[in-house]
Amino acid sequence: MKSTKKAFTLVELIVVITILAILGTIAFISLGSYTGDARNAKRTDGISKIATSIENALIDGKTAVSFAANDASRLTSISVAGTTPSLGDEYEAGDANYSALNIKAADFVDPNTDAPYVVGATSANNYEVAASLEDDAGDTARVMGNWSPRGTDAADTVAVENVTTTTVELSNAGDINKIRKGDSVTIAGATGSPFEVLKVSRDGETITLNADPTGATSLVLAAPESAGLIGAEGALGTAVIDGVSGAGTQPY
Repeated sequence: MKSTKKAFTLVELIVVITILAILGTIAFISLGSYTGDARNAKRTDGISKIATSIENALIDGKTAVSFAANDASRLTSISVAGTTPSLGDEYEAGDANYSALNIKAADFVDPNTDAPYVVGATSANNYEVAASLEDDAGDTARVMGNWSPRGTDAADTVAVENVTTTTVELSNAGDINKIRKGDSVTIAGATGSPFEVLKVSRDGETITLNADPTGATSLVLAAPESAGLIGAEGALGTAVIDGVSGAGTQPY
């Protein structure tokens, strides 16, 4: 009897192999994207939990500066509260100090490189926590914390009234919290700038200064604050900013 069995032709095999290769490539790319997204989710969750640990530690009376284990991420030029803080005592940035935060280090490191997440903090208990998220166009910084830099333009200037030999009062309640205890400020209308803010009343409307502000009409920080508290790896003159991508902008 004549055999009825058929075999694949060379062309058919080539077509099948090509289709399988295309499907394999698509699956590989999709899986790579998925695992990258999963690692990014772990990074975001990690720094979020570190930020929560910092908040809890601050409530317990700890100082934010202690949450950076070293000075590896200090900015080479930093302005906080209108002046340059003393390094180590008033400002620090480096690997997260897991011991001080009482959390397990192995659970809060980069899932791809095992690099520690980075913390920048001031003695006024302002802080930032940063990680590098994977991105097709280059890693993107993810930053969390309570740091919100203040400037020296018109929007940051507060008008004052009822000036005495030690205090001034805000003219507008909407300016509450623009000037804070410990700030170095320039005072329009008074001689002797910069002045130091020694105290802010509980309601935020009366400011006590270290020198006579007679003649004062307005207050503003003596210098704008830095955009961030963490210096980029290999470029410590650049502050790490949330959402910024590319080399020389990442915390590690």
